[in-house]
Amino acid sequence: MLPEQAWTAWVLAAALMGVPLLVAWRRRAMHGGPRASPVSILVVVSNREDEIESFMRPLLSGAGAGPWSLEYELVVVDAGSSDDTWAILTRLAYRRPGLRVLRWPAAAGTDPFQAGRLMCRHPVTITVDLTDGYDPRSAWATLARIIGGVPAAGDPGSGSGAGTAAVPFQADRDAAGP
Repeated sequence: MLPEQAWTAWVLAAALMGVPLLVAWRRRAMHGGPRASPVSILVVVSNREDEIESFMRPLLSGAGAGPWSLEYELVVVDAGSSDDTWAILTRLAYRRPGLRVLRWPAAAGTDPFQAGRLMCRHPVTITVDLTDGYDPRSAWATLARIIGGVPAAGDPGSGSGAGTAAVPFQADRDAAGP
């Protein structure tokens, strides 16, 4: 190899190896600060056998220490489902010990959210309502923004903040027809 070609190959190799290192260094610089306090994610579901597994998959991929550099626990309450939601949750909990599930009878007369909050270990709880009538995709989008820390809580463009946000399930409207 000629000296000029060796030099070019060396510079090219250094550039190609340096890009991933620079990206990793930048991510560490951006996210290497103080970690946020751990949170509990409380999901209350009812009759969601078709959507629950796809909704839970991103959360379960990092249960414990999340993909967003945030430590969290995941608590799911089945609020009296009459379909296979409970069986799916039980199977998921068996495979992933970090997931805690509670079956709350529909006739219990008390709030399944309160029962779920009693299971949560951390002082901050993010509550997701997946009972009948709400779209799990919009709930996941909001949850990802809150956990991911994209905008600050209460930012008008964030979709997060105090209160309750409810989005009717699109399939229900589409099935009704024009």
